[in-house]
Amino acid sequence: VHPGKFFALPQSPQLYKQVLMIAGCDRYFQIARCLRDEDLRADRQPEHTQIDLEMSFVTEDEVFVAVESLMVAIWRECLGVELKTPFPRLTFREAMLRFGSDKPDVRFGLEFVDTTAIHARSPRNVIADQAKAADGVGVALVIPGGASTSGTQLRKYEDVVKEAGGGGLSFFKVQSEDREKQQVIFPGELLDEFFAKVKAQPGDAVLFTSGPWEATLRALGVLRSQLGQTLLKGKEKQWAFLWVKDFPLFEWDANRKGWAPRHHMFSMPRPEHLEWLERDPGKVLGQLYDLVVDGVELGSGSIRIHRTDVQERVMKVIGLTRDEAYKKFGFLLEAYQYASPPHGGIGIGLDRAVMLLAGRENIRDVMAFPKTASAASLMDGAPSEIDLAALRELRIKLE
Repeated sequence: VHPGKFFALPQSPQLYKQVLMIAGCDRYFQIARCLRDEDLRADRQPEHTQIDLEMSFVTEDEVFVAVESLMVAIWRECLGVELKTPFPRLTFREAMLRFGSDKPDVRFGLEFVDTTAIHARSPRNVIADQAKAADGVGVALVIPGGASTSGTQLRKYEDVVKEAGGGGLSFFKVQSEDREKQQVIFPGELLDEFFAKVKAQPGDAVLFTSGPWEATLRALGVLRSQLGQTLLKGKEKQWAFLWVKDFPLFEWDANRKGWAPRHHMFSMPRPEHLEWLERDPGKVLGQLYDLVVDGVELGSGSIRIHRTDVQERVMKVIGLTRDEAYKKFGFLLEAYQYASPPHGGIGIGLDRAVMLLAGRENIRDVMAFPKTASAASLMDGAPSEIDLAALRELRIKLE
């Protein structure tokens, strides 16, 4: 019908529901089928079902209340469990500094302690220089009773951190016989200050590292998640819901050497950060939020951009020229001009929710005809090669 032109499979109803808000439909709810071309993990599939909602004239808090009410109703009806509201709320920065993850499992402890100022005073340059860097951090994790763990096992933890993208890992056993060699890193009173800061007790082990802020925290967060598995026995059904909010709006894409949207380009910056859009995009926080339960991201949403000028500025930051922006998204940019109301919403993974409710660890267990880890459909053999006649009919040429 349209030779040389193509439809794209929808990743979400994002832009359509925004246009509905602009058109005056101020409340929207849909069970939507969505498709993603991304790496597959235990909680991902290329096709998924989404509980999708959008509302006009709302704040983050009002979205949170609506979603929390839905979660309370689902968990009560399906499991007979009463969830406590409001759910705790963490900023992205707080979640990373405390847990090394933007979707933390908070059912067990092992919280991080920011020891950047102490690391920066170490005579060991490999520790101090990383902490002193503009985007550097020093961070420690206490393992209660960890002094009884063998040095060989503690050194294996460094492999986990390095594989996760960290620069390395050091450890102290809190015991008097090790004090002298520990002072090579933190001399005299600095060692006492370090142990006091992390609240380590005799018999504990302290793991610590320094390096670039996000990469270092995420790497230690991977280790924290592994160590926490043994602490979860008996806590499998605690249902630790929380919100993570105030994500950076942009992240640096080293491959294309430019800024890219961290979630998507239609999220409203925090009002006080609008002045930084062109001057310092890395500092801009968005009105973005994720719903997390037991270390699983259950949903993601934001307060949306509703002004043409702000949307054009955001698109310019990520490298879209004005002509490119209007060619791809002109329908939305022009719609903003017709008294677009402030609006926001969220998409919640229905399959993930069912996976959690059913006590399963892999999303494929709760989906009919799931794809494999390589995105293949075993039942019908898709994807498969297409014959030349079909290609000619579609006017597609393969190289």
